[in-house]
Amino acid sequence: MFRSTLLFTLLFPSLASLALADPQMNLPPGPSEEEAPTSYTLNSLVGAGRRLGIGGYGEAEAILDGDDKQVKLRRFVLFAGYRFTDWARLYSEIEVENGNVIEIEQAYLELEPRRWLGFRAGLMVVPVGLHNLYHEPPTFNQVERPLTDQLVIPSTWRELGVGIYGSPVEGLHYQLYAMSGLDADKFQADAPLVGGRGNGQAAHLNDAAISGRVNYNRVLGLDVAVGFYYGGAGQDVKELGGVRVGILEADLRFKRWGLDARAEYARVFITGAARLTNYQRETNPTFAAIPKAAEGFYAEVGYNALHLWRKTTHELEPYLAYEYVNVHAEGSTGILDPGADAAKHYLHLGLAYHPHPQIVFKFDYQRKLADATPGPSAIVMGQPAAPVTGQDVVAFGLGFMF
Repeated sequence: MFRSTLLFTLLFPSLASLALADPQMNLPPGPSEEEAPTSYTLNSLVGAGRRLGIGGYGEAEAILDGDDKQVKLRRFVLFAGYRFTDWARLYSEIEVENGNVIEIEQAYLELEPRRWLGFRAGLMVVPVGLHNLYHEPPTFNQVERPLTDQLVIPSTWRELGVGIYGSPVEGLHYQLYAMSGLDADKFQADAPLVGGRGNGQAAHLNDAAISGRVNYNRVLGLDVAVGFYYGGAGQDVKELGGVRVGILEADLRFKRWGLDARAEYARVFITGAARLTNYQRETNPTFAAIPKAAEGFYAEVGYNALHLWRKTTHELEPYLAYEYVNVHAEGSTGILDPGADAAKHYLHLGLAYHPHPQIVFKFDYQRKLADATPGPSAIVMGQPAAPVTGQDVVAFGLGFMF
């Protein structure tokens, strides 16, 4: 028992410190004290006579969407970190997705000569998006990540880069990186940025990007943050010169007194979207128009029904969530796309059970609400597309991290 408790404290010291400050919080693992681009940390390993840290996470899910019923091992990730000295560290994650796709999720060196100034270099998660940064299954309630963090911010999104991070004052953390840029030639209308990610796989460097994040978590149980991304995406294709991508994102998390709440807003801007669409239609006349802007908003509130039972560390959390996603928030000027979807609204009701802070069993019911009034990019035969309701989806999942 003592050894397992010690290992948990070593791997997740920020969680341990929060639990000591308020024993009733029972927080699942969250961001490390230094706001690292991973929920794992090696801050205490040297003092305990350890240099190597091993961890990981995984999730399986069953999705019942009308006649389409699927069950799969969504992902399994192994983490390994090594502390060379008290100021030099290595972090790495290897992911197996959908049972057969093997990828490197992160692999970077971290040098921290001062608490207010550290350096990172390698394959790192782009620091925008709540679920892009903190996507371990026990840290969120839904079976699937919100669509805002799938279609608008393409999580898990990582790029090769170099940059700085630090905590100039207690509770205030920053990250600022120069990274490889997106590839606009691979953008698609239904999820604009997903195909353009480099993810460390022969990423182009003809166009680079800058990305950053600032968060504040001095108030116990509260974490608020803003993030941004801006960079070129033409990658030296003459016809795509001037295509650029910008992202603005803000998120909030609060977990205390049994209450569990989070919210996120993200908007993507694509400069030169019409040029990109016309370029693709030269070889594919039916190519769906790339939007000038996409946006998403997500808000969730839950309550631990076992919070007042002081003799248990289990959590049983019913929750309610609302999500708005519009990947065609602003269409390309002069281009009408006959197939573009209108804005979508979703309501989620669910239940998450944590027998342990690092284990979760999930149930999620999703109801698609009426679509919003379509914009000019969602015209069908000269008439606005009809609102769509229904499309209920039921999902079950389990997740863990260690």
